[in-house]
Amino acid sequence: MNKTDDLFEIGRITKVHGLKGRLKMALLPGGSYCPEPGGEIALDRGAVLRFFLVKEAEIRKGGVILGLEGIDTVEEARGMVGARVRTAWEGQPLAEDEYYWRDIIGSEVETQDGRRLGRVERIFPTGSNDVYVCRDEEKEILLPGISEVIKKIDVKNKQILVRLLPGLE
Repeated sequence: MNKTDDLFEIGRITKVHGLKGRLKMALLPGGSYCPEPGGEIALDRGAVLRFFLVKEAEIRKGGVILGLEGIDTVEEARGMVGARVRTAWEGQPLAEDEYYWRDIIGSEVETQDGRRLGRVERIFPTGSNDVYVCRDEEKEILLPGISEVIKKIDVKNKQILVRLLPGLE
């Protein structure tokens, strides 16, 4: 893994865990991906992106405890606090009704009655659900990523079919 374009964020390093350089990673809201020992992750501190092999990964309440090759002391680990944890896209498991944000951004959005709302420009998490920011030439609409609103996502054709609930227009 070394192409930064193929990486996505799975969490953040929140603190050092213990005296042997282990790190605590908080998962992103709704996240559940735990890196596998022997796999590779990247720690992103903005201007610096460093790749590490995972020695150990243990799910704990509130996150994951990571042991990484090359981080063996508390001092080395402290330098990683605040880093975004990123991993490769390939092979990440998805449920049938789950999608990567990268596959949704840029999709055309249309209502069930055939009205074009625009394109998904970005997505942000709220804790309970994602929100799709859809914009056309004139206005922006925020669409909650819930089954009552998002009726169909066609990743291949970059199209989303929605049902607007009262108050969304």
